[in-house]
Amino acid sequence: MRIDFSYLNQTTNADREVYGKETHSAAVQKSDNSGYQMDISGIVMDNAAYGLGQKQSHGKTLEECMQEIGQQDVALQHNYLAVMSNSLSAEDLAKMMEDGVDPRKIPVEDAVTITDKIKASLVQAGVDIAGYTDTLDSEDLRNVTGDTGQAAAIERKLKENDLPVTQRNVEQSKEAIDLIKDVEHLSEGAIKYMVENQMPPTIENLYFAQFSSGNNSNAQPRGYFAVNGAGYYAKKAEAIDWEQIEPQMKKIIEEAGLVVSEDTMKEAGWLIEKGVPLTKESLNLLHNISGISFPVDTDRCMDAVADAISNGKDAKSAALDFDKSTIQKAQEIVDAVKEITDEQVEDVVKSGRDLTIENLLQKENNHKENKQNLQQSYDETAAKRFLEETRLLMTTEANLKLLKSGYSIETAELSELVEELKAVEQQFYHALMGRGVDHADEKIALYKETQHKTSALAAYPAAVLGKVRTTDTFTLDDIYVEGSRLKSEYDKANQSYEALRTEVRKDLGDSIRKAFRNVDDILEDMGLSKTPENQRAVRILGYNSMEITPENVQRVKEADHAVNELLDKMTPQMTLNLIRDGVNPLKMDVESLNRKISEYSDTVVEQTEKYSEFLFKLEKNNQITEEEKESYIGIYRLLHQIENTDGAAIGSVVNQENALSLKNLLSAIRSSKKTGMDISVDHNFGGIDPVSWNGASITEQIESAFHEMDDFLSDQNTKNEYYEEIKKDIQAAAETETQVIEELLRFDQPVTVDNVLSQNILMNFRGSMFKNLFEKAEETGKSEELTEQLENLYENMDNAESAGQAYEALAEKAEEVLSKSLDMENPTLLDVRQLNLLCKELSLTKSLSSEEKYEVPVETEDGYTSIRLTIRHGDGDKKVEASMQTETHGKIAAEFSITNGQIDGYIIGSKEESLTFLNQVKEEMADFFEHEGRDAKPVMVSISSSLDINKSIDDDYKNDSKVDTRDLYGIAKQFIHAVRRNISMEKEGAENEN
Repeated sequence: MRIDFSYLNQTTNADREVYGKETHSAAVQKSDNSGYQMDISGIVMDNAAYGLGQKQSHGKTLEECMQEIGQQDVALQHNYLAVMSNSLSAEDLAKMMEDGVDPRKIPVEDAVTITDKIKASLVQAGVDIAGYTDTLDSEDLRNVTGDTGQAAAIERKLKENDLPVTQRNVEQSKEAIDLIKDVEHLSEGAIKYMVENQMPPTIENLYFAQFSSGNNSNAQPRGYFAVNGAGYYAKKAEAIDWEQIEPQMKKIIEEAGLVVSEDTMKEAGWLIEKGVPLTKESLNLLHNISGISFPVDTDRCMDAVADAISNGKDAKSAALDFDKSTIQKAQEIVDAVKEITDEQVEDVVKSGRDLTIENLLQKENNHKENKQNLQQSYDETAAKRFLEETRLLMTTEANLKLLKSGYSIETAELSELVEELKAVEQQFYHALMGRGVDHADEKIALYKETQHKTSALAAYPAAVLGKVRTTDTFTLDDIYVEGSRLKSEYDKANQSYEALRTEVRKDLGDSIRKAFRNVDDILEDMGLSKTPENQRAVRILGYNSMEITPENVQRVKEADHAVNELLDKMTPQMTLNLIRDGVNPLKMDVESLNRKISEYSDTVVEQTEKYSEFLFKLEKNNQITEEEKESYIGIYRLLHQIENTDGAAIGSVVNQENALSLKNLLSAIRSSKKTGMDISVDHNFGGIDPVSWNGASITEQIESAFHEMDDFLSDQNTKNEYYEEIKKDIQAAAETETQVIEELLRFDQPVTVDNVLSQNILMNFRGSMFKNLFEKAEETGKSEELTEQLENLYENMDNAESAGQAYEALAEKAEEVLSKSLDMENPTLLDVRQLNLLCKELSLTKSLSSEEKYEVPVETEDGYTSIRLTIRHGDGDKKVEASMQTETHGKIAAEFSITNGQIDGYIIGSKEESLTFLNQVKEEMADFFEHEGRDAKPVMVSISSSLDINKSIDDDYKNDSKVDTRDLYGIAKQFIHAVRRNISMEKEGAENEN
């Protein structure tokens, strides 16, 4: 029986395993019997007869690996989702969210890259990640594994490697452990088979080699040797002259990075005796296989399995020659490169050896200086320059990326490695910045500069605010320049100082406290409250020897609040958003920049997400009463409505000269509406106490009330539970069908978790978005306005521009409806989550409409559904594609194409009983073509019970904006009209019958 192992060299994982490339040469000629003969003249006693020292490259370049993977491959995107689902832990999520990065909202490949960076930072910091919330509890673990001891081992090792204890990870781990348990020992035949076929010692390879390779481990028959294991034979000496080939054997052992010893000499000899070419690659592979002890210990197996899962591979692909995890290797290489000395560089250059990390790290280079080699090798100065460049560019995350792609860092020439490290860095930043961004390099440089400067500002002296606030406007760059100068002065004088970030007030030295002992007296003299904000403002003025007046205190407080608010909001993700939109965060004045940032967080999606998180934490907190929950919800709704009044409620309270309290703000909002709000607020709860008016920022006071609430609710356990909810979204996205991702890629939409989940609903739950949306419009009294915008869309489906504008107007009105729905009374977590999902679906449909793919709502006998309408006018036929689904008529698909001015069309339904309806639509389309004087073939109508309205079209259609699309939009508009008209007629008929 012949078993094909070719598939073992392939993988469907995001990061592919890459093996070294082997090159051999021999004179081969075709024989008359269709076989091959080897020309062995002159090589019978040649060392090449034993396969000694055949050269192999160190592996593939990153570029080659990336080309193999493909850039927009559907399977790759699906695998990125799988990697996220299997490797993203609660700790990773916590760090991402702190940095302002929501893994549901960014392209999945970026999320995986950021996860790698986080895991690398955890290794560098030596963070103990055990003890975080897991998906499976102990009982679930036992149920999956059926073994308490095995369950404990799997759980421990997954946690040690910062991996979530999900059902998938546990099941994969158990399967791998059970598979290797069957391999109680490894036969010589299996070892020979693996070395000949360059099969790394993975769990799967070891299993198949042991049970499928046979036991052909005999020494090579005298007189012949195998060439490359390809079935060709050449004559060799009757006996091996071990003395003659010993020097070359030792040389190959050294080249393999092994110590020449009795054991390694035996391993080299074993290869020669078995007829396997002795190369550094084959020797290393044999050495690694020989180092595995059977039966394999469960802990060792799980170390390898956890590393495989971390790298996006199947657990069975775990290599049991495991020494360290990939991420540990990545960090160790960084540490080792830092320790390389000039003497080591000079030694390698003088020896004429390749300038690689592997050679530089060897303790002794026992090679005599050779002038010819020296002249041909790297110049020492150039070699040292390459080493410095490597140190500058090399990071743990860059190494991790290269190692996961199969690149051999240790054996690469430093000049080549430098280029690969540059490529990794650029790849990361270009991925973050987004595809097709204009002036990407300049924006990347600005991103790095902004990140560096905002990070540095936190530790700069707070006194800088007194300097920059003397001007009407100031920027982050202004603060950075002045702050750098001040910090340098303090450092030179060896003086303590209060840091710019308000959280760092613990750093205040005794000298500073003593210098400002009279702050409270000063505030009292000015009639100002002794609040921490006022005290800090007085100190800042004192640092700068500025006059301490109520006006200056207020100016400094405003600057302090604005800067600290900005530093809170300037997360890596927000920095990217600004730069992508052409904003230079370093040059825009601070207050304008804060306003710009608020625009990103004021979207309905963001509002519903915050509300959803708030309600989740509220429901999970068992320390508060039902009455307090009501109070919290009331305050949250109140703050949301204050924001929606754009300051009108605040202005009303101030104009009436009332105290600026939440109670008075609530009254102002109620009085501005015909209908009031019934919000129960417990007067014993401190959150509604009047907020004193001492000239502080109104926004600051309102935010303070909210943060007080949020801090009380946000204990670590509640946060971890919330992260688990996010992980469920990621897992759900990973389990979606490939058609969903295919559709996103086809229309140039980023593959994010949110987009995958939204597209899945749009494809598989047709019309549910608009059905829910119109229900919300009815509840909020916005039904008439939404219907008006819908009619506007029907009327303006004339061309891409008018249809796009009408769809945008419809989407804006829909967002108003959803925002209004946030003010509903007694909301549940489920209500707000539904709103959040609707917002995300709506956001995706808006993006798709710009690609001329529209979800057009239509009212049916069962409520609202939608017609999916796609306009295609690229190369080839011009087409209108439409599909829909209703309870009464099932699935319907239609296509109309224009070729050389002639229209050809068909309509297909999934239900026989809908044939009359389809023929009526067909007749209306035919009448339209006749009335317009168009050359049209008869429209075909058919029924197919297996109709798939989600099936993607194979052609790669890219729309040409220069093509006149009026005819296509005219057909689309008429089809919508025909469907609506016939549905309406059916409804009228049914009503008349009743």
